[in-house]
Amino acid sequence: MRVDAARNRAHILDAARKLFAARGTDVTLRAVARQAGVGTATLSRHFPTREALIEAALGRQIDLCTGLTEEALADPDPWHGLRGMVDRVFDPRQRGHDLPIPGFDTDSPAMRNLRELTRRAQEAGALRADFEPGDLTLLLQAGDSVAATSPAAARRLVEYMLQSFSARTGPLPLV
Repeated sequence: MRVDAARNRAHILDAARKLFAARGTDVTLRAVARQAGVGTATLSRHFPTREALIEAALGRQIDLCTGLTEEALADPDPWHGLRGMVDRVFDPRQRGHDLPIPGFDTDSPAMRNLRELTRRAQEAGALRADFEPGDLTLLLQAGDSVAATSPAAARRLVEYMLQSFSARTGPLPLV
């Protein structure tokens, strides 16, 4: 790869990580190109699809999420597995806080694992019946936002939210 092409690729990945962290992976490719200081054609030469860009920018995070959900599923106590997974996500030694927690794509191994973990925890009577796997993504995104300014406050927020996911609490009011 030529030096200028390698530099452009690095700028694109850096811009994608920053924008994904700030606005999620639904950010437009045009916004990524603009942030990187390249044209959309340059971005497309390096990353022909959105999925290719997400994989390159967040591959480590996606692999980590998949591994954490696999470990959670292996725990014989699904509630313990779920809580342990969330605890590990917020352990700064597990991941750099400069990258976002990737959203769980419907067909991803991490999402399939999370749906199975949710089903098991609900069947065990430990996880509230109205919990949806997307609720965990919201929790992780909220915790990540708070962690940027106060890791201790993020830990408290996550703990409160985990308590609210317990089957021992009442249903949430409709919004």
